[in-house]
Amino acid sequence: MAATAGLPPQRMALILAAGLVIGVFPVMGCPTAMCLVVAYALRTNPAPLLAVNHVASPLQIALVLPLARAGAWFCGAAPQRMTALRLAGVLAHAVAGWACVCVPLGVGAYFALLALLVRGKPGANRPEQAAPAHGRSRISSSICGISKTAWFRQAAARSR
Repeated sequence: MAATAGLPPQRMALILAAGLVIGVFPVMGCPTAMCLVVAYALRTNPAPLLAVNHVASPLQIALVLPLARAGAWFCGAAPQRMTALRLAGVLAHAVAGWACVCVPLGVGAYFALLALLVRGKPGANRPEQAAPAHGRSRISSSICGISKTAWFRQAAARSR
């Protein structure tokens, strides 16, 4: 995602986990507004958060009834059949199930994504190399072991 270029791994993991958790919120239409509020609170571009939300929308539809049953179980109520008259109760149980199941899983997803993103980042596990005493890095004084003038001569010869 171009909108996440240059973000630290902690922020990227937070955006991905929050977008996924918010994306499966069982009430249709609410996840978009919730993503905008979270993007404002995190002071980040809402586009990547909304993109993850959009990708998670099939899960939102698929998880409404399982979350409603989990919420009914957590609340100690009997699961209700979804009818037009009982829709508010079913959605209340679904929101309770989302809060009890998806939010803790989102915290776990954050730490798992953080571990993957930090591991995949180049140079994450290597200690920083100390700069030479004269203040220049090795790359600036030579490119792959060749002095700058020799490298430029070779590049000019190749372009002829």
